[in-house]
Amino acid sequence: MSYSEAELWQLLHQATHLPYGPGQIALVEQVITRADALGLPELSFAARMRGTEAYYFGGEPVRAFPTFAWCLAEYDRDPQRYAEHERTLLWHFKHMVSAMTEFPEISLERTYAVLDDMQRRWTETGHSLQAVYAYRHEVAVHIGDLAAAQEYYLQWCAAPRDDLSDCAACDTASKADWLVLCGQDEEAVAVGESVLSGQVDCTAQPQGVLTTLMFPYLRTGRLDQARDAHRRAYRRQRSHLADLAAIAHHIEFCARTGNEARAVEMVERHLGWLDLAPSPWDVMVFAAVAALALRRAQDRQPRDELTVHRPAHGDRPAGPVAALDLAAELADQATDLAARFDQRNGTSRVGELVRDWLVAEPLVEYLPLSPTARRPSPSRPSTVVVAADPTAPPPPAAASPEPAAPPSAPVEAATTAPDEPLDLIERIGEATARGDQATAADLRHRLASAYLQTNRLLDAAEVAEEELAYRLANQASPGGVRHLLLARGLLATIYERLGQPTEAVEQIDALVDEAGRFGLRLRAAELAQRAGEILYDADEHEEAAARFRVAADAYAESDQPVRELHNRWRQADALRRAARAAEAVTALDAADRVAARVTGDDPDARWELASLDLSAARVLRAAGRLADAEQRAERAVRASTTFDHPEFTAQAYHVLSAILLDLDRPAEAEAAIQQALAVLPDGAAREPYLEVLEIARQAQSRPDQAEETR
Repeated sequence: MSYSEAELWQLLHQATHLPYGPGQIALVEQVITRADALGLPELSFAARMRGTEAYYFGGEPVRAFPTFAWCLAEYDRDPQRYAEHERTLLWHFKHMVSAMTEFPEISLERTYAVLDDMQRRWTETGHSLQAVYAYRHEVAVHIGDLAAAQEYYLQWCAAPRDDLSDCAACDTASKADWLVLCGQDEEAVAVGESVLSGQVDCTAQPQGVLTTLMFPYLRTGRLDQARDAHRRAYRRQRSHLADLAAIAHHIEFCARTGNEARAVEMVERHLGWLDLAPSPWDVMVFAAVAALALRRAQDRQPRDELTVHRPAHGDRPAGPVAALDLAAELADQATDLAARFDQRNGTSRVGELVRDWLVAEPLVEYLPLSPTARRPSPSRPSTVVVAADPTAPPPPAAASPEPAAPPSAPVEAATTAPDEPLDLIERIGEATARGDQATAADLRHRLASAYLQTNRLLDAAEVAEEELAYRLANQASPGGVRHLLLARGLLATIYERLGQPTEAVEQIDALVDEAGRFGLRLRAAELAQRAGEILYDADEHEEAAARFRVAADAYAESDQPVRELHNRWRQADALRRAARAAEAVTALDAADRVAARVTGDDPDARWELASLDLSAARVLRAAGRLADAEQRAERAVRASTTFDHPEFTAQAYHVLSAILLDLDRPAEAEAAIQQALAVLPDGAAREPYLEVLEIARQAQSRPDQAEETR
């Protein structure tokens, strides 16, 4: 399909508000391709500027190098044309320097050349060299030139901050990193906590400084702060590929605090990311620390071979692998990469880091990570529980197997009055002490529910994860499947409340599989729809579309046409938001076929049919089928008169007006948007409507009225 320049700018604006990751990258790349094809230099420049950030923060920094270089060359060719982007372009130098150190194939000479160019441009534009010194310090630390690093650190601290300095939180966190490296733990804690005590407005904080402070807290005996730093930071980082190296340090933290089982759980959760890692540096750090965790976990249970599930990649099939075999493979991988870095750097610094990680010793004997955590008795090997492979066959039945019948219990979080967390923690301790792990798991479920209902979400997650580990290992026991479903449902709710949509959906997907296994098609449909809604709200539109399709198919099998229709049009809308116009039209056609079987005899059916028309108008507009889009928008407007929902009516007029503008009928577009504004409820956002009104008036050569609209 073809896009107008205005539509492409709108897509780029939409990409700006997406979370970092594949979805944002795909949308930006679409704008770049189409802007280049249409010969729109300003849009091509702006899209590549956005692409540099999308790649860097989305876990693909190597792809940021060409977009940055292209923009820099274009800017130097015509500075006046791109003057509004100057500050952001200068800011991107910092991303480039950091990323260049993480690829051993990029020579130090090139990195130093970029630093020199950065310093020249900072000086010529009258900026402080504070950020330049900070990044020269970073490179010096990377190669192990600690004397130079200290000199740059002093210059960095002495130079005044300005608008090209890192945000105050990140700048302070980086200084804490240096103090930790210098063995000044108390000073690092003091500096780092100055970030935590203030208001932080940065996507990298406070999780960055919390990760930095975990080990200083341990070494200075601040065990509660160490535990909380790990829990708070990891929950923010665990869903982001770009944070793979930071995640590795959380694995190290667990491996060195007597939490080897938790460390292995985390290794398995992120093992597939090694095949998608942002950089060789991330691979090296994760591989070295994972090798440490796997070795220590196996040492703790010497009589039983520990295995973990490794996902498929390329020609490598998915399947279990022995922990010690994997540890040896990862250690070799980390060592080889360290040698490449050291060869590039001309020092032994990186190799020494890797050797230290591989043989790191515990810093404390045991640090409980939740109120109910218990270290396995040293008198017998501990059982390391890892996440189940969803493709593996079910475990063998116990002596008294549970009947293969649908579980009767719900799979949502409990909604009864909360228990007292303290009467529960004590009882869990008593059950654990007498070896009654089944009772302890039941009590953990109640405790996690109590924490959830009192909004202690971190505690709720920790306790619920402990319960889930037990349920996964004991699902073949009588009642095991029912308890597993309850545990997954509770944990999904907690993750959703914590703002961890990926983890919430992982649990819901597992519940969908279980519901399907027991023939509970309607329940599977409800769960899949919930997963789609969570992903849609998180701007993961392509993944959301897949879940809506699963839900729609399950509702079709259950002969629920109205609910099937809801999910069909939601799928089409999600695909449109994912810039998959052709697939969105295909999904829309499926929705229309369902709509032909739905009568508008009840309010739910009328609402879904009207919503279908509104979604169809948007999908068809995105596909360039403007006449069809106009027809569906008009139908949505007419349908809205059959129920009392002013905001829906306003949205229908808004979409209609945008289509009329595309059809070069600005007077009709103005009339439609005026209708929208007339019914828009008080308190609803008016800016999108006023923007269309302004464009319509400008198109009619009425600039004065257009200015009044603003």
